This record gives sequence, C-alpha cells and structure tokens, in this order.
Amino acid sequence: MHARYGVRKKPRVLVVDEDQMTTRMFGEILQKNGYEVATALSGEQAVARAAHFAPDLLVSDVGAVAMAGIKAATRITEMIPGCRLLLLSGHASMSDVSAAVPQRLVYSFTSKPPHPLDLLNVIAYMLPCV
Repeated sequence: MHARYGVRKKPRVLVVDEDQMTTRMFGEILQKNGYEVATALSGEQAVARAAHFAPDLLVSDVGAVAMAGIKAATRITEMIPGCRLLLLSGHASMSDVSAAVPQRLVYSFTSKPPHPLDLLNVIAYMLPCV
C-alpha cells in the first residue's frame, strides 16, 4: 500500500462510465474489496474529480459521454503521472482501442461488462500493493 504520513491508505480508483448503474455497481464491488472509490459520468467530470481525488487507477469506458474516454484518460494520466489506466468497452475491440489511444499512453483493456471477479483480478494485478 501507499504511505501517507506513515499511515497506510486504501488504493484510490476513479470509475468513469456514462451509465450510472455501471459506475454504482463497480464502485460497490471495489469498496467492498478495500478500495477507496470515486465515480464520474463523463470525461469532464472525471478530469475534475481526478484533480481532487488523485486516483491510483482510472477505470474508464472508452466512449464516456461529452468527452471521449480516451481523451479524458490522457488528460488525467498527464495530470497524475503515477495513475494507472484500465479502459473498458462493450463495443470496441482491442485493435480499435489501440488505434485510437496515443502511443505514449500505457493502459490495460478489457471488454465490458467484466465479471466482478475478473474486474477485481485485473485491478489487483494493476495495483499489486493491495
């Protein structure tokens, strides 16, 4: 875990999806498994929340409303260089995503909706300090 003033803290995950049920479900699963969670329903909202929440991991739908999820993810990872990125999509393939993502952006990708255990396993792999 990360240390803040000598005290261990929960890893922070920002979940972004235009579907409120998805953000709520992912948030509940992650909170029950020891993560501190914030949610956003758009790219703009995610950028604003990330500035204050400082997530360790961003879990974002590729096509978040009002600002493409990839654009928001790029802005957030530039603001918070240590923030890891998990992109989700129910429609785009891995090749579609890799064609749209800037080369400098490091990310993982999974199809949506992931099974809760698969989501937790991917996040545990990405944030091994839990």
